[in-house]
Amino acid sequence: MSCTYRLYFSVDEINFDDWNTVPGVHENAFMQDGFMRAVEISMRATTKCCYAIFYDAMQTPVACACYSRYIVDGAELAPGRVQRLIQSVQRIVPPAFKFKVLLCGLPVSTGASNLVIAPDADMAAVTQAMDAAAKELARKCGCVYVAFKEFDQVLADRLQPLEKLGYQRATSVITYVLDSEFTSFDDYYKSRSKRTRANMRKVLSKFDSTGLRCEFLQGKTALQRLQDSRVHELYMAVFRRSDMKFEVVPPEFFQELARQLPEQSRFTLLYRGETLVAFCCGVQLNPKHLNLLYCGVDYDLNVEADLYFNLLYKALEDSFTAGATRLFVGQSADEFKQRLGCVGSPRFIYIKALSTLVSPLRAPIFRRVFPLVFKEPDFSKLHPVKDEPEAVPADSPAAKV
Repeated sequence: MSCTYRLYFSVDEINFDDWNTVPGVHENAFMQDGFMRAVEISMRATTKCCYAIFYDAMQTPVACACYSRYIVDGAELAPGRVQRLIQSVQRIVPPAFKFKVLLCGLPVSTGASNLVIAPDADMAAVTQAMDAAAKELARKCGCVYVAFKEFDQVLADRLQPLEKLGYQRATSVITYVLDSEFTSFDDYYKSRSKRTRANMRKVLSKFDSTGLRCEFLQGKTALQRLQDSRVHELYMAVFRRSDMKFEVVPPEFFQELARQLPEQSRFTLLYRGETLVAFCCGVQLNPKHLNLLYCGVDYDLNVEADLYFNLLYKALEDSFTAGATRLFVGQSADEFKQRLGCVGSPRFIYIKALSTLVSPLRAPIFRRVFPLVFKEPDFSKLHPVKDEPEAVPADSPAAKV
């Protein structure tokens, strides 16, 4: 059975009657029009977004996906020594090691995919159509690589037919999830072990002693605050310290998130006096699920105030108040998130080189130059840790919360 597809080059063009017919699309927060529009508008200077609906032989919608063209800077994916070498080359030849990649996904790290496939779909037919759409778009955008991202174990296994089409499967980062029935931060605090509560008290005491104050805002009330240039400065400070760098979201992203999702976007802002010193943003498109996306931290204050830890505790408080029972707490800062009680869930990608010149070399080049992409996940980081004292690193957070 074959599949056909239709492409749309703007969110406003999508046939949502068909899009919303695909089983499971309503459960994917990042396949909703407001979120897709926020990405499309804020990142249009650097990214081209496209959307596809896939139909079976009976013209029934069986899958839908977001595609985007993104330029990946190889220097950001390489480890220290290789990174410095690549940066030296780029000073002479700026385009060197910058790859145009056609993503099946949006160029933002959410820990979730921008692909929904009906449970009973013919996976061989769907993956062939997805690959055909990707190659068509890659040719139009001048991309030499195609990458499908970021899938949990179940969807990654369903997509295994992509390997017969020339794709390599690789591990991505671990995403952390906290399942809870807590209605308040006090309930959450009481559920922790005695030793963990003692460590939490040490962190929380610094909130008051260092003169911090917190604002919880939804998009419609946060928009004015997000005009502050400090928001993006704090985000970039965290991004530059991240081990795994992929996308850089522009200042407009946070503003568009608030504008396009006035009720569903949530922002935790920490101030010292009148100065913004940390923030966290998330979306709650499913009433019971809340996804924390990006954060920013003033590192000059981070050690003194345990700023990152206090920021996450405040974001949890807001999440419980909002009625969320499943919190997607982002990627990185593994040990701390384990101690929050989070369970880690590995994510996977599929990648393929389209050029016949690049294709025979893709495995050795990618595995040697970009080991962060192809490393095996550390499965010791998947389970929560309850009773050991928390380590408090000075600069642990990553931009993806």
